[in-house]
Amino acid sequence: MLLMASYMWSPKDLKIIQDYQTWLEDESTRTRTLRENGPTGQPWPKRPKCARVLDDVQRNTRQILSGEKLHQYLIQNCAEDEFVTIPPQPRDGYETLEGMKSRLIAEWSIVRKHGRKSLNAYIDFGLLLRQAFALHQTEKDSGLRRESWKTWLQNHVKISEAESRKCREMAALLAPYPRLRKLSLAYTEVFNRREQLRSLLESNDRYGSYWKQQ
Repeated sequence: MLLMASYMWSPKDLKIIQDYQTWLEDESTRTRTLRENGPTGQPWPKRPKCARVLDDVQRNTRQILSGEKLHQYLIQNCAEDEFVTIPPQPRDGYETLEGMKSRLIAEWSIVRKHGRKSLNAYIDFGLLLRQAFALHQTEKDSGLRRESWKTWLQNHVKISEAESRKCREMAALLAPYPRLRKLSLAYTEVFNRREQLRSLLESNDRYGSYWKQQ
């Protein structure tokens, strides 16, 4: 029987549900055979991944939102910010990568401490990483630095290059839209919705203008 769904499941999750429903039906048939015919030695259906893992009302990223639905969902999940104060950067900016190291380490510690509750911290950390990445490229091109960006991150900030790239990507996407800093959504959920967010912000001036406000 083909499973029909009104909820917007991903194809992967929908297959999990379909496979589990099929297994339940086959299991019921095999149990009925046992009851009516006694031991037959016939194989029993192999149990697939349990669909219960998807039955979590907090896992909103299971529902793909776009356009007006995504816009309204974001509005409903905005809240006043309460974040740890971080000392401002030098008035003239950072001149060397070494000068940024202590602040990078401090901000990464704050991000990890607050976990997924602090989208704002991730945005600020991502912006700082973008500056650090640019300085690393400049110093490497001028011959002042030989170690790779990946190695420098691992040795000094204790963050993987992949995690760094993710933070930089999200900062570039979210920072131009100050109102998004009020989101109370987990960083992971916002990251998982990044493509829909990008489409929302770039394809419609009304949405973009709204989220560019303070």
